[in-house]
Amino acid sequence: MEEDFDVAFELQVEEALTESLLDNVDAVSSPTASSLPYDAVFGADLSNLLQNDHLYKYEKELLDEYNAEVEMMHWRLDIRRQIHDRALACEILKLPEEEWGRWGIIGTSRTGTAPCR
Repeated sequence: MEEDFDVAFELQVEEALTESLLDNVDAVSSPTASSLPYDAVFGADLSNLLQNDHLYKYEKELLDEYNAEVEMMHWRLDIRRQIHDRALACEILKLPEEEWGRWGIIGTSRTGTAPCR
């Protein structure tokens, strides 16, 4: 149990140091600082953790973007369907009574409340 606390503490210290170092690296705009590999700055183990974390965040951003695009496609399809339905309803309302009597459903009348343009 004591070992678990030690490991957790070490991880927290590493995370804090990493954040501190990343903030400093972002503030420095020299090409040598930005071109250093993770291994040279943080060591191999921490480097792998950082790269995995960055990769996870990037994948999550891509997935969120994809989900937003899919949602927008659903909204567009729904709006197009509503526009089509309204246009069809207006076309039906504009049919003359004799034609409606020939082609409409027997025993029904057309009573439209929505104004058509």
